Amino acid sequence: MPSRLPVLLAALAFGAAPVRPAPRDAIEVRWRAPPECPDEARVRAAIERHVGRRLTEIHDRSLSIVATTHRAISHWSLTIFTVTPEGTQERSLRYSHGCSPLADAAAVLIAMTIDPEVIRRLDPAALELLTIDKDPSSPEPAPTPGPEPPPVAPAPAPAVALPPQVAAPQSPPPAAIRAPSRRVDPRGAARIVGGLDYGDLPGVGGGLQAALALRLGRFQAEIIGGGWLPRSLHLTPGNASARFDLWTLGLRGGYVARSGRRLEIPLLVGLEAGQIHVRGVQLAIANDNRSLWFAITLSPGIAFVPRRFLAIVLGVDILIPATRTRFVVAGAVEIFRPQPAGVRAVLGLEFRFPTGDVRSP
Repeated sequence: MPSRLPVLLAALAFGAAPVRPAPRDAIEVRWRAPPECPDEARVRAAIERHVGRRLTEIHDRSLSIVATTHRAISHWSLTIFTVTPEGTQERSLRYSHGCSPLADAAAVLIAMTIDPEVIRRLDPAALELLTIDKDPSSPEPAPTPGPEPPPVAPAPAPAVALPPQVAAPQSPPPAAIRAPSRRVDPRGAARIVGGLDYGDLPGVGGGLQAALALRLGRFQAEIIGGGWLPRSLHLTPGNASARFDLWTLGLRGGYVARSGRRLEIPLLVGLEAGQIHVRGVQLAIANDNRSLWFAITLSPGIAFVPRRFLAIVLGVDILIPATRTRFVVAGAVEIFRPQPAGVRAVLGLEFRFPTGDVRSP
C-alpha cells in the first residue's frame, strides 16, 4: 500500500486530460416529419444541391435550423425555426398536394436562408415551390429579441478579422427574404400528333398535325398546321367516286390549368383556315373543286409531363365551320357538305425548350 501512494498523489495532482467535445457544424439542420415524408438525408441533399456545397463546408455563418411538418385534415403544414446570434425567426407554410413537394419547398427556403444568392440560381420549377400558400394562422415572420430557442442550440460564430475601413457584410435575415412575384419566363414547344377526324370531310379519316407553341406563365399561344388524308366517296350509279382531302393552318391560345406537377389541362380556342380539294368527279362548276375552309376551334386537352422537356398530349378539337360549301355534280346533285360541327381526336408528343434542369420533378 505505501508503494502505491506516490502514484495516487501524482494522478490527483495532474489529473486526466479533459475530453473536448467534437466541434459543432456552423450550419445545423434538423428535419422532423411523419414516416411517409422524405427523410432528413434527402432534405439535406436537396439543400446542398441548391447551395452548391456541403453544409459541413460552410463556416462563414452560424445557423441552427429546425423544420417540422405535420398533416392536418385538408393540408400539410410546415414550420421552420431559424436560430441566429441575433434571435430566432419562425416561418409557417401549408400545402395541399402532399408532403414530398412540401419537403422540396423546405429545402429551397432553408437554402435561401443559408445563402440569399440561391434565389438567383433557382430554376422555374423550384421557384414554383415558393408559391405554397402561407398558413393564415401564423404571424408574419419577424425576428424576436429573446424567444425560447428550439432544441438545437446555435454554435458561436467564428470571429473574422477584417482590414480597417471595411465593414462586415450583413446578410438579410430569412424573414426579409420573400419569394418574388411569379416570373413570366417564356418557354417554347414543338408538337407533332396524329389523329382521327369527322365532319369536315366525308366519313372518318386520319391525318397529322404539327404546332409551335409559346408559353407565358399559364397562358399559351400556338400556330398549328395539319393535313388530312384523302377520303373517297362512292357515287351511284356506276363505280364513280370522289376523293376529298383537306389542309389547314390555324392560330389558337388560352389558359393551361395544372393538376400537380406532372399533369396539365390546356383549354384553348382559335381559328383555322384551309382548303378542301375534290378529285375524281366533274363538279357542276369547275372552279368548285377547290373550296376554302374556315372554322372556329375549341381545343381542350390533357398533357402528361414525365420530364421537363417532354410531354405526352391527348387533345380533342371541336370544329364549328364558318363555311359549309355544297359540292354538287352535274344535274344539281349534292354529293357532300361539311357537318354543322366536327370533331378531331389527336395523340402525340410535345418537346419543350429551354429545358433548364431536366431532373425528374
